[in-house]
Amino acid sequence: ENRIDSVGLTDGGIILPLAGLIAGVLILLLLAMLLRFRLWRARAWAEMTRSSLARSEARFSTAFENTGLPVMVLREGRIYRINDAARQLLGYHDPAELIGRQPAEISPPIQPDGRSTADLGQEILAALNTGGRTRTDWTHLRADGSSITTEVLLTKVPTRQGFETIAVLTDVTAQRQAEETLRAYQSRLESAVAKRTEELESRKLLLKEKIATS
Repeated sequence: ENRIDSVGLTDGGIILPLAGLIAGVLILLLLAMLLRFRLWRARAWAEMTRSSLARSEARFSTAFENTGLPVMVLREGRIYRINDAARQLLGYHDPAELIGRQPAEISPPIQPDGRSTADLGQEILAALNTGGRTRTDWTHLRADGSSITTEVLLTKVPTRQGFETIAVLTDVTAQRQAEETLRAYQSRLESAVAKRTEELESRKLLLKEKIATS
């Protein structure tokens, strides 16, 4: 009788189901461990990403403040940050006077090429959305009302908040004035040459007429 019960315990559904239960528990434990590992890895990656971004932002801030180049950062079309070199270029005493303003607010309504400032701004925005970078001449109004022509290199960069545009300004006022002076001189010279050529042609025709009638 004891032998029969022993066989029954082995083959009849007690030990075998118990082994299946243990195997199921082990599988659940393994799944739980795998889930915990994936969560840990996701958190570690997120922390590493945040740390990397923080280091990158710190390096950018250092370069932004210490570079000798005038630089502005635009967010949603408004000045978000401006370094000291750009503040001096635009003739303001306090960067807070510029923060939050649109570039068009410190610019004349018409740019030197004849286009309106609003239209040129839309063209720049379209170029940034298409290629992520563009370069253009832009005339600003300084704090004292005088104008300054800058060559602006704009680059669209992704951030944790979305996108920002970094604008690097180069004062080309003297260069553009010199170019305009040269163009005006060339235009006057070409007009003078054309007038002199016309006079010579007229004299040539008169001379031919005199010879023909003599």
